[in-house]
Amino acid sequence: MLTPLKENAPWHMYDLHRGRTSAVVENLDWAADGRWIAVATQKRTVHIFATNPYGGQPDGQSHVKGRVCNSPKSVSRPSTKKGHS
Repeated sequence: MLTPLKENAPWHMYDLHRGRTSAVVENLDWAADGRWIAVATQKRTVHIFATNPYGGQPDGQSHVKGRVCNSPKSVSRPSTKKGHS
């Protein structure tokens, strides 16, 4: 049975990795323009990751030049089928 996506449901768009050891995330904050995320851990470190607010790989155009451009390839939405993760 298919279930409709909730309009405000979160999407899993990125797997963010830092270091070789595990850590507990205490806080995170996105830049207002959606191009950066800061993740603070219990180990008293802050990791900054580049993201693309439309999904897909961040690139020099969006992070060095300061403008996010529409991607030539579309980003697929998550599955609406139950039982898939």
